[in-house]
Amino acid sequence: EPIPATAEVLALNAALHGLDATVYAAGIADSERSEVFTYYPFFSSTSGRFPDLGKDRADIKAHILNEQRQLDASAFETWRRERETALDRWLDEHMQSEKVACRLTTISAVIREH
Repeated sequence: EPIPATAEVLALNAALHGLDATVYAAGIADSERSEVFTYYPFFSSTSGRFPDLGKDRADIKAHILNEQRQLDASAFETWRRERETALDRWLDEHMQSEKVACRLTTISAVIREH
């Protein structure tokens, strides 16, 4: 996992659950280097090296709407009419991002380390 904050949480989760696992705080690339990634603290799975805020926001909104539809399909349109504006405001507040320097390494380097 190249994003340091996410790698730290993964390592804590592995330790908490007693897993015999190693979390690499690095991404895999063709050479060892550092690259800038965009990190969304509230949506870490959307973080990455090639951000597209509009697409990322639309994907998250679609996911939330789909989850709500699955919870209660019969009431979904009413829910959407009543709450979509609030959802948009919430997304505006939570789609904050940070630029973070991330370590990239090669598979060969990982194998050498272990």
